[in-house]
Amino acid sequence: MLNSIKQRKVQERSKLGVTGVAFNEERQVYKAYTCVGGKYIHLGYFDTLEEARVAAGKGRVEALKKLINKLNEELKRLEEE
Repeated sequence: MLNSIKQRKVQERSKLGVTGVAFNEERQVYKAYTCVGGKYIHLGYFDTLEEARVAAGKGRVEALKKLINKLNEELKRLEEE
């Protein structure tokens, strides 16, 4: 799962060419998101593509941190058994 988050590439069908960003036609804003363990996490709406790109990148970093912490806790628990 760690590699799938870290090595995420832009989908060929992406109209924007930015991983984790989509344009919301109805609201006329950019939506930032990330995906962890098959679940999408909404990161917010932004006026510019650049703002959404930065938010998506930060969201991926935070998702990785949470995953690493969870794995470390699980490792500690297993070592204590």
